[in-house]
Amino acid sequence: MCNKLTFRKLSCLLDGESFHAISVAFGKENAERMRNAFLRPTSDVLSTVPCNSYSWELCGNCRHRNTLYLEDKHCFLAYCPRRNAPDENLPEDALHVFQPNLPALLQKIADALKIRPGVMDGSIDGVWRIGEFSPSASRKHPVFLLTHSRIQAIQDTVCQLLLEYSTGPLVIFCMSDALPDSGTMRALQNRRSLFINIDSCLNISFDGEVTLKVESRSIFSPLAGKTDVNVDPSFGYDFPSGTSWENLLIHFQNDPEMVAFQIEGTTSMHSRAEMKIGKSQWIMLRSFAEKFGRLPSSEILRNDALKKQRERLNKCLKAYFRTSEDAITLSEDQTEYICRFKVKPPWHSTIHHVKKRT
Repeated sequence: MCNKLTFRKLSCLLDGESFHAISVAFGKENAERMRNAFLRPTSDVLSTVPCNSYSWELCGNCRHRNTLYLEDKHCFLAYCPRRNAPDENLPEDALHVFQPNLPALLQKIADALKIRPGVMDGSIDGVWRIGEFSPSASRKHPVFLLTHSRIQAIQDTVCQLLLEYSTGPLVIFCMSDALPDSGTMRALQNRRSLFINIDSCLNISFDGEVTLKVESRSIFSPLAGKTDVNVDPSFGYDFPSGTSWENLLIHFQNDPEMVAFQIEGTTSMHSRAEMKIGKSQWIMLRSFAEKFGRLPSSEILRNDALKKQRERLNKCLKAYFRTSEDAITLSEDQTEYICRFKVKPPWHSTIHHVKKRT
């Protein structure tokens, strides 16, 4: 018998279970409270039910009982097909299938999270859009709840959401503790999206009350800052799905203000002005290119101006490539600053220079 209620257990045990099965799983008193709080009956009646008097001494493994309607008593007889457990008379309503009243429950979850409720959209299988997190009037981040339990289904659904909602962060609550693969997680991080185990945040009572285990602001804190205020949607470059800094090559052109990006076999041209990188930071990026992505840290660390340029360059690159991951990092022995991407000077012919159109 289960004495603690979580969304995971609600989804797994109540999706197509009879009231008798709910009583066996949660106890009769808790099942009554749950039925009144957020369950709804369907017209379906199950032909088998869990054995309420099951014991290892009787049969050695878990067997469901079959049901037979007794017209003279207007009830169902639940009997063990192996005759190891005594028969039990059950009222008809105990065999009706119950399901969670999801719209009501999702509304309570939205209220507990203190988010703006939205249309309970379930257009994608196993996904419910429960509202929007709005840290300011100009910023609205959609909040989703995944009811999948298998990690492959979770991973496929996350990728589908990222494709359907192609810009801005998403907030995705899931019942699983397991994380999607590294490529999917990088895609989430690049979009500053949150992937959260819902049962680590919520308490759900058998009476249908939903409360938070932690403060709402701490759940959404990574999106509560002002880092994406007044962002021009036309500004920036999205990494292709499954790629990151390590897959990118930046190749300086003969035109000192131009670079070529090469990633996944495609090449595109970009200017310093387009990337919104200051002249001093651009000079530093060219210096990295001349040394193929590595510069000694000693000179930068002891020169405040160079130190600030390195920080600003890193910030500009993160903003343009729409990622929270640093582009330039300090080596483990702290002797070098290293570009995570490949960067080449104009005289290096790894890729052909792109000619200007006349």
